[in-house]
Amino acid sequence: NDTGVGNMHYLDYSYDRGMTDARELIKGVPPKDLQLVYSPGLYQPQCTKHLIQVDHPDFFVVNSYGPTTVVLPNPTEKAYYGLTEPLQGYIRIVKANCHWGCPGDSVGGKDMYTEDNVMNITVNGVSVVNMTDDFLKHESGHKFEPNKDGLFEITLQTNTDKKYMRLSSIIIW
Repeated sequence: NDTGVGNMHYLDYSYDRGMTDARELIKGVPPKDLQLVYSPGLYQPQCTKHLIQVDHPDFFVVNSYGPTTVVLPNPTEKAYYGLTEPLQGYIRIVKANCHWGCPGDSVGGKDMYTEDNVMNITVNGVSVVNMTDDFLKHESGHKFEPNKDGLFEITLQTNTDKKYMRLSSIIIW
């Protein structure tokens, strides 16, 4: 069956898809950086004749085996977006869409800050205590101060064994 363009299958296109599956990360390897992963079960079925899902449904994963840290904006983002003014410090965590339901071992939005407190997130050492429409919130509000270099060091970890969080992106205003 032809599910690509010409003789090329759509899974063979040459851009980075990340690690094979999030389940590999919840088996015990503590990531230090955000790890890009994909789940083949979320791709367009190979039996489809025409390519309609060009973008891979990949995501970044955070687990319970160690803190995951990302420092934003990175030099490439600063150069590309022409960031000459300081960012305001409002941070939004966008969770990856599961379309027809997330796996039971993934952390969803309503699970993040409940009595069970399944997530631990800090921004430049300041603890996140809640979220409002995916915007991070600390004890005094939603605005986080950048570090002395104008950057935001975001550390994330799930607090429940073998649970992981699927992130699509982190946006800072």
